[in-house]
Amino acid sequence: MKKHFYSFLAMLTAMFALSSCEDVPMPYDLPIFGGGGDSTTIEPKGSGTASDPFNVAAAIEKCKEVGTTVSADVYYIQGVVKNVDTSGAAQYGNISIDMIDEGGSDVFKAFQILGIDGKKFTEATASEIKEGDVVVVKGKVYNYSGNTPETEGKGAAQLVSVNGVGGNDTPVIQGEPKGTGTQADPYNATAAIAYATSLAADTESANDIYVKGIVVEVKEAFSDYGNATFYIADSNESADKFYCFRALGLGNKQCKDPNALMVGDEVIVCGKVVNYKGNTPETVQNKAYIYSLNGKVEGGGTTPEVTPGTPSGNGTIDTPFNVAAAVQKCKETGETATAEQYYVQGIIETINTSGVDQYGNISINMVDVAGSSEVFQAYQINSLNGEKFTSATAGTLKKGDVIVIKGNLVNYKGNTPETTGKGAGCLVFVNGKTELGTTTGGGNDNPGGNTGDANINVDETFDVASFVGVVESGKEINGTSVGGLSFTADKGTNTNAPKFYSSNGFNTIRMYPTNTVTITFSKNVKNIAINCDTYQNIVCVAEGKGEASPGNATTIGDVIVVKDINSNTVTIKNGHTGTGTAAQIRIKTIGIEYVKANAKANSSRRK
Repeated sequence: MKKHFYSFLAMLTAMFALSSCEDVPMPYDLPIFGGGGDSTTIEPKGSGTASDPFNVAAAIEKCKEVGTTVSADVYYIQGVVKNVDTSGAAQYGNISIDMIDEGGSDVFKAFQILGIDGKKFTEATASEIKEGDVVVVKGKVYNYSGNTPETEGKGAAQLVSVNGVGGNDTPVIQGEPKGTGTQADPYNATAAIAYATSLAADTESANDIYVKGIVVEVKEAFSDYGNATFYIADSNESADKFYCFRALGLGNKQCKDPNALMVGDEVIVCGKVVNYKGNTPETVQNKAYIYSLNGKVEGGGTTPEVTPGTPSGNGTIDTPFNVAAAVQKCKETGETATAEQYYVQGIIETINTSGVDQYGNISINMVDVAGSSEVFQAYQINSLNGEKFTSATAGTLKKGDVIVIKGNLVNYKGNTPETTGKGAGCLVFVNGKTELGTTTGGGNDNPGGNTGDANINVDETFDVASFVGVVESGKEINGTSVGGLSFTADKGTNTNAPKFYSSNGFNTIRMYPTNTVTITFSKNVKNIAINCDTYQNIVCVAEGKGEASPGNATTIGDVIVVKDINSNTVTIKNGHTGTGTAAQIRIKTIGIEYVKANAKANSSRRK
């Protein structure tokens, strides 16, 4: 007891000593955020832009200013990796990084961020981020719970660069600006980035500037658009890469030769520049051009005269348009895309795979006859069954292959017949096959196309519009009998069960991930073809993950074909486990082929 009493007296003495000195200033500031221990005060630096990112101190200051509500603006932050949490990499594709300033201890958390260019991390790529690396991240920021400065989570922020090496985003300026931006004294890439960054967001420069550099990456080669997108720098090792966005060719003319610009070429680019969205210094689309290419200043870029072919086909899978008919259809529809998707057959003339790694799509120039000047572009199309291309699968296609593609058609800007982009169209057949890389050679005639495994003999078509007046839009279809068919539906592990939707004349059955729909027919069915909806350029076939029992399900474009049912009942399952529109099956019609009792006898007579 005496020991406790003396301890209490000691505590009181210490408290009085502290209170008597309360007017004496502390020799240092207590860190509000940080990891404890001795702390060196780091001055906030940077403006939070791509070319002038916040340091950690400035990011923390911004978070305190923003408060607990996420900022409206995206900011760039640079710091040193103190700790990496990769626990979310395998399941969610994101990681969290504790960042500090060099010599500092206060922490800013890059929370649940994606990788460079917004790509998901894998366990392997996440393990490449090490303590001590200098990283730049970008994202919206806030002060979580009032005490944790961090980026918005769940993949809303992303990594920009690691030790000065980044993706398509603007790198931190590390080089020395050179030049005055004139023809006689062009900017280098560093100076061009600095100049464009000085402009107000989305405001074009008043005058043309000249920028000189080495082509270090070609994102979009010259094509039927007549322009190209590429990066230039002082050398391949330079961190500062200036983005030349859709620049024209030599002589300020369109160029359509995909081989006209190559990595390693020395160029001088002339034109207007902009600080796009306030964070991407670049040339203005079609307002810049290659003034000099490897010392050449004139010529190139002339558009060849187009000799129209003879149109044929009606745009169906059985009788696809040829290129001439597709071009004609595009000219008829103009700059507004067709509401209907069409099939187009042609020979591959050129392939642009620049979008395959990031977006999973490619662009193909198609012709009716090799070398023809009349071209139709299958623009940014996905692979077979609407799946994403990989570098490997895209590499199986080659010049001369005969392909059938499917998509909405448009005459882009009144001069480029093509499919609508961003994966709205897809590959259907390659040399008559529904698999990539299964044939050698190409260019063989394939009149009228080849319907392959999709070809069934439809005896009757059920239209989902039959539900109108029977089931209210947005309601479940379980236990409904319409149009001679009966439907039993189950939600599986999803919170939503299959439902009927009707809006502006469009009628669909919507199946969510893990949903099943069992259909009972009036008699035995051999095969069915389920035609699905396309919504906002997304083909709603659950990314090819439709299943059936009994029978074998195959997805071709926007059709789920189920063969060898041989029963009056079939269960369709959405085998997708993800979320969003792409994970749904939206049924419009069902083509039905019944089992023919006399099929064997008929077959014998044909012999």
